[in-house]
Amino acid sequence: MKGASWEAPDILPPSKILNIRKKRFEEAEDALLKWLDDLERNEIKKATVIHGKSGGVLREMTKKILKKDKRITDIKNHDEKGNASLGAMSFIMDPK
Repeated sequence: MKGASWEAPDILPPSKILNIRKKRFEEAEDALLKWLDDLERNEIKKATVIHGKSGGVLREMTKKILKKDKRITDIKNHDEKGNASLGAMSFIMDPK
């Protein structure tokens, strides 16, 4: 189209909360790893992953990934007593 100009679309930063409850292990793991990279690219320092509690598989995977990631400097577990579906971890990211 002659004379038309195009502008790049606005790309929104990632949410500071990622909900992986009720996802399959592989899907949750891929989403978490991609989200951590997106947070770093957008210089977001504090965020929370909601992993749920059923069986603890996603909780353990989340904890393992966050502890292994050298960009993560502090992790806080938020398992709510009395709420079987809400388990979460907040963290601080310092990419250095």
